[in-house]
Formats: sequence, C-alpha cells, structure tokens
Amino acid sequence: PESGGRFFAGNSYGQGKVGVWALDEDRVYRGAEPFEFELEKKAHAAVFSPDNRFLFVPATGPNKVFQLVFNGEKGTVHPNQPSSAPGSRNPEDARQPRHIVFHPELGMAYTTNEREHPGAGAWRFDREKGVLESVQAVRSVPGDDEGMTTADLHLSPDGKFLYVSNRDIKNRNNPDEGRDAIALFSVNQADGLLTFVQTFPCEKIPRSFAVGLEGKRVFVSGQGDQKLGDYLVDQESGHLTRMGRHDLPGVPSWVSVIDAE
Repeated sequence: PESGGRFFAGNSYGQGKVGVWALDEDRVYRGAEPFEFELEKKAHAAVFSPDNRFLFVPATGPNKVFQLVFNGEKGTVHPNQPSSAPGSRNPEDARQPRHIVFHPELGMAYTTNEREHPGAGAWRFDREKGVLESVQAVRSVPGDDEGMTTADLHLSPDGKFLYVSNRDIKNRNNPDEGRDAIALFSVNQADGLLTFVQTFPCEKIPRSFAVGLEGKRVFVSGQGDQKLGDYLVDQESGHLTRMGRHDLPGVPSWVSVIDAE
C-alpha cells in the first residue's frame, strides 16, 4: 500500500499486468473496479516509492524494472521516461529482478535477482525523476549455484544490512536436503553498494521472510517444511541465530510483521 492508505497495488505474474485498488477511509477494499495497466509477463511485484509519486514493478523474465508515474488523486499510473530500467546483461551476474525495497536514507533501491545466477541487485534511485539505474548485481550463493533461486528481501531498519532468501529448488521435495538460507549483505553507507557476508541455513523454501519492526528479529516462513523460524539479529554484525522453530498449518507462502498498536 502507499503510505497515505488510500490505494494499494499488485501485479499479475501470468498476465503481465499491474493493478491499483482504491481503499475506503478505514483502509478497506470495498470492491471498486481496479485500475489496470499492461506491462509484460512475469511482472513479479509492485512497490510504491517512499514519497508515493512512483510505482515500480520488477519483472524476472524481461530482466527489468518497470517505472511508472503514480497519480495519487485518481489512483492511476502511466509510464515514466524511460518506462523501464534494464538489469545487468552480464551472464555472470545475478539477474532477473523479482522484489524491490528502497533504502531509508540513501538514494538506492535493491532487488532480489532470481536467476540465472541468484543474488541481489543494487540500483541508483533518482528520487526526483523516479528512475533507476542498475549499478551492481551480486550473487547470494557461495560456490556452485545450480538449482538455486532467490525470493524475498528486506533491509534492516537502519539500512546497514540487506537480507535475501535463497531457495534450493533442486532439492525442493526433500525436506532433509538443500541449501535453503538467508543471505546477508552489508550496505556501504557512503555509496549504497553491497558486500556479500555469508549465508545462514533456514527453513525449507523460504519464499517469504520478515524483519521485526525494531530489527531485532527475523522470521522465516518455510513453504517446504511448514515451519516458522525465529532468529535473533546481532545488531553489530547482522548475523542471525535461530531462537525457535514453530509448526505452521498448510503451506505458508507469506509472513509479515505489523504494528499492533
């Protein structure tokens, strides 16, 4: 949702569309016809810029992030100029952006780059023009990354660390094997570039995870083993230590942390 609470955006991966839905004064969707805009297939997420002036839609297969101008009065979008920012074309880099987050202070954004080599992308963000420029694409799997993809990503609240989930799709159906992990990157506070630190083994198929509001905990949803992992965050190093593991019903595909007050 955009920060004013009047609209939220989502995407259709199969149809390659982005939609904007209007919310009422209680921030509830009451069935109003959404505004839809066609992009390209494999559009994977839709995230407003911090100032709500723009909407960004990373797309894996096209290896780009669509850049849209958002009309906060009407709840509509139209293409920015340029209409998309290409990811790295280097076949040795992590490519195909999937999800995107914005740094709280620096003019930077970060994406999970799903494949062909999984990892994270760093993008220079022009806040005034609402455009991105790919400046770095770093792998998140040490060594051989065959059969690995990334999924979710989150910054620590202070912007010092970036976490990315690595999924082992080669061993997807074997809960006792695989290299599923949360990868840790440090964020250079001068230029926003990333440095890979290490990975921390986690629940099976971490399609989604969440960072606590104060940055002291990380919660990992295991789509493959129906577990929720609870990790303590070392505030100096960003390292994770598992504190607990809980059974979940069904096949969990998403986890979020919200302010209950």
